[in-house]
Amino acid sequence: MPVSWKEVVLGCIVFGAAAGGALLVEANVPHERSGQILEGSHLPSDVRATFERSCQDCHSNNTYWPIYSSLPVVSKLIHDDVDKGRKTMNFSNWQDYSRGKKVGYLALIQNSLHTRVMPPAKYTALHFNAKLTAEQLDAIEKWTGQEMRRIIHEK
Repeated sequence: MPVSWKEVVLGCIVFGAAAGGALLVEANVPHERSGQILEGSHLPSDVRATFERSCQDCHSNNTYWPIYSSLPVVSKLIHDDVDKGRKTMNFSNWQDYSRGKKVGYLALIQNSLHTRVMPPAKYTALHFNAKLTAEQLDAIEKWTGQEMRRIIHEK
């Protein structure tokens, strides 16, 4: 019995929905969970929430991969960005960094925010809630300064 074009279209729709659903489930699973970011720092809950929303996808092992991260060309770009972010500074490894490295990273955070390099525009274009408000920038600025002083003066 010949297959009608309606059956072919319906089959494609069903297959596409099933494949898309599988990708959605896969894409929303974290890459690897490594616990809280910036462990060992004296991080206020509001600043932690900002880092989790705006920074941890690229700068920790707590990356949530969006559905489009499994598309062939896009996948390479996103994975390269995450690898670069983790190599630059990985909040999941914070407790392993020396005091000097932590102070340097805190200064890097401040500089990146002052120059508006972070979070990058290509990230906030797709993650609207990752854009930082003036209040969030002020809170991070305050925390990084306090944390630098605490680390420098701890024995």
